[in-house]
Amino acid sequence: VWDGVTLAAIADRMPANVPTRPEPRNYQRDAIAALTGDLDTRGRGLLVLATGLGKTVIGGEVIAQHLKRDPGDRVLVVAHMKELVDQLERALWKHLDKTVPTQVLTGDNRPARFDGVTCATVDSALNLAADGYRPGLIMVDETHHVGETGMYQRLLDICGDSRQFGVTATPWRGDKFDITARFGEPSYSMGIAEGMAAGYLAQVDYR
Repeated sequence: VWDGVTLAAIADRMPANVPTRPEPRNYQRDAIAALTGDLDTRGRGLLVLATGLGKTVIGGEVIAQHLKRDPGDRVLVVAHMKELVDQLERALWKHLDKTVPTQVLTGDNRPARFDGVTCATVDSALNLAADGYRPGLIMVDETHHVGETGMYQRLLDICGDSRQFGVTATPWRGDKFDITARFGEPSYSMGIAEGMAAGYLAQVDYR
């Protein structure tokens, strides 16, 4: 029933974007503009946002704007766990045009092509970069995992000409390495207290 011709016909009839594409809130629009501006001027950006305020929504819109401007460019989204990589790919579908291919790269899965957006674990992404892959834009999820040395550092150094931005809720590391040394001062920041005061996070009653 679901042969290739039928599936292609269904895909052609689908709208370019999913109907459930989230509409950014006002602070998310500010964050998108700040990140995009920093990426344009210095090629680096950092988003510090409390859990629940929509880091992936903002990251997805930054990626979408990049691909709208450079449709043929490659984008790499990196995380430290394959479960996160799977979640990120599915979350990004809401922000991308249906013509943008996405794929997951982990130790268990290696796609045949790397056009569009590749969501990868850091070790797999490092191996891919060592083979010559160079994306135009890199998003690092949970950026606090980036240390002074290690796989993240090597990956970002190899892809030093790529635009790079990180997103995190907790920008502090136990080893005291300052992630702003890699990404610069936060392009946009909103903590838990600010999110609660603005009405975007649930109030907490501590006892």
